[in-house]
Amino acid sequence: MPIYEYECKNCGERFQVFLLPGEDDGKMACPRCSALYVKKLISLFSVGSEPSSSSGCKPSGST
Repeated sequence: MPIYEYECKNCGERFQVFLLPGEDDGKMACPRCSALYVKKLISLFSVGSEPSSSSGCKPSGST
């Protein structure tokens, strides 16, 4: 489920919303002041993973 980030143009509150593709976000209200003047922000995402201890990489000079 995608996470969308919004910013309220009235009070400046930033908040995140889970929306399914096709769901209407046209009447999104700010959770702080209930204003309908919100702007969808460009959000970055990452696919996190921890480095593996057996990644096969060795420091230079190692055998």
